[in-house]
Amino acid sequence: MKKNLFILFVILISPTMYAQEAKTLKKQTTIEEAKYCCPKCDVCVELPGKCNIHNVYLVKQGNYYCEYCDIQNEDACKCYRCGVEMKRMNRSMKKTPALK
Repeated sequence: MKKNLFILFVILISPTMYAQEAKTLKKQTTIEEAKYCCPKCDVCVELPGKCNIHNVYLVKQGNYYCEYCDIQNEDACKCYRCGVEMKRMNRSMKKTPALK
């Protein structure tokens, strides 16, 4: 009887443990995808904000930005302020406190 109860307990608990593990993995991948970097230095963080060193807005990894203005866009295009081609933000993650 005890053996049957134990098997029943394991069968009932296993799916909930797997579901929690899947949620944790999903959270980790979304955090890794949301990187924000300074366009003027190598500072990258996990949250949007401003760089303490250069006082410019951080650009989301994969987005495009203008080198001269504080303009960002998800698509490749020209800056609507100065007409320069926007560059793609593609930097490695260095965890440094750069938010204001």
